[in-house]
Amino acid sequence: MQKRFINGYISWIRRTVCFLLCMLLTLSGCAKEQEAVDIFQETSQIPSAQQMPLPSGGGAGSETVLHMNLPEISSLHPLAKVSEEVANLFSLLYDPAIKVNEDGSYSANVIEDWEISEDELEYIFHIRRNVAFHEQTLGCVDAEDILYCLDFIINQESAALHQYADVIESYEKIDEFTIKVRTTTKRNLLFLFSFYVVPKEYYASKNSKTMADPIGTGAYSLQLYEENERMVLVRNENWWKTAPVYRTIELTPVAQEELALGSSVFESYEILFTDSVTAGSLGITGKTNVNQIRTPYLSCLVPNVYNSAMSDANLRKAIAYGINRTEMISAALMGLGEATLTPLNDNFWAVSAMARETSAHDQKLALQYLQQAGYERAEDGRQYKINSDGTRGYLNIRLLYTPSSGGYDLNKAVAQSIKKSLEAIGIGVTLVRQDAETYLKTLEDGSFQIALCQFYTCQDQDISFLFNENCNYGNFYDSTLRQALNACKEAVGREAILQAYTQLQSELQEKMPVIGLYYKEHCLITADSVSISSKLSFSKIFQNINEWKEKESEQDK
Repeated sequence: MQKRFINGYISWIRRTVCFLLCMLLTLSGCAKEQEAVDIFQETSQIPSAQQMPLPSGGGAGSETVLHMNLPEISSLHPLAKVSEEVANLFSLLYDPAIKVNEDGSYSANVIEDWEISEDELEYIFHIRRNVAFHEQTLGCVDAEDILYCLDFIINQESAALHQYADVIESYEKIDEFTIKVRTTTKRNLLFLFSFYVVPKEYYASKNSKTMADPIGTGAYSLQLYEENERMVLVRNENWWKTAPVYRTIELTPVAQEELALGSSVFESYEILFTDSVTAGSLGITGKTNVNQIRTPYLSCLVPNVYNSAMSDANLRKAIAYGINRTEMISAALMGLGEATLTPLNDNFWAVSAMARETSAHDQKLALQYLQQAGYERAEDGRQYKINSDGTRGYLNIRLLYTPSSGGYDLNKAVAQSIKKSLEAIGIGVTLVRQDAETYLKTLEDGSFQIALCQFYTCQDQDISFLFNENCNYGNFYDSTLRQALNACKEAVGREAILQAYTQLQSELQEKMPVIGLYYKEHCLITADSVSISSKLSFSKIFQNINEWKEKESEQDK
């Protein structure tokens, strides 16, 4: 198994380091006034196929044209691994079989309903009728199209969701709008079914690198594409959901360096995506808005429990609660981060409200844990223990980090923020800076005390990789934690998932094997005329574009 560690957002170095990319990549005339609400069924319930009301749309269709930046495109195959920017583009053109919401919950979509057997190994999926492809001659989605998507994902290593397919034992067509899937072990298959639905007839002859015109069932269809120069999308007037308010979206390239305060680019584009850490400063009242997108990029501290000091869970918890994440995110990330106490994403629906509350900076609690770890506070505020010879041994930890690439050293800024927070509760911090290759070797050798690390996590909230052999840099081995991680992987049904993650959350907070800092955020910069009411989902920021609204300008009032 390859490692999923990424080193401070810098370029990968020669050692094998990986992270399992979890990009969720996916007319007409058959429009129905229904859409999926969250129907995460209990396994004991066998619901019948049902029609569900659509959310209210953005308003009456207008003639407005939106302008946005065109990403570099290496493939137009919606089931292939592509960049975040291209995945976002796909969310305009395709519908997922099952929709993954921003909080990680699931909603029916092209798959309108599903049933799970009592042994939780067999799924029956019901396909929504009259979901038409952009090209009318290709008809509407049926079982053959869904089975083709599964074939591609299972058999093509280049498929975005390929790593989730190993649990599938078999799949078959029951009838034109029903398929059955059997798994080898208990697994929640709904995340795998977040793939984009494509017409088998069109894509069966195309490989994962195809640049053929995209054809899906989504809110927009392709009108024009001049490679790396221009793309024009037009509203799918016959979409099965309520059509979006914007008639046309025109995409042309924009250099990242143009996205800066005072740039004229904001006068020509209504939508601009960026992963720049400085993007939080681009909001201008009455002109532009910064819409934050939580990413799977986790920044955390990995304590090496083979170190005598770090083997004490009370010290690890003191460090966790002593860090002022709000100040760190504001100063080091310019607001573009979402704080987290553990590696679990606090925005995940199965993480309890208690976890969100305990993510706050709590100096009093941190000092209590230091006391439980046997430390006393000196007159000058420093923490110490009495050595065997009667002298004071002051607490000082060595924080390992590697500099970020580019003009702004984010890792250094984060490390300095951690140092400031911990020194406020009497923990001395020595920053240990190493180049990327040396840093990685130090992690692998275990010759460190505590390290600032970044990981690309998966949107299915499986964090077990952090404690697998090749990624367990902190050398934390605990059978109860392993059981909790496995229970989360095997949980099927809402109540089972909630129970499993509640237990995992408790284990992580009690033992603090990895100390969460924040999940990095990217941005969608929009003109003030564009109103977005819901949170944007990573790699599929346009999946709810039919709910966006067009603000009335002052001169039109």
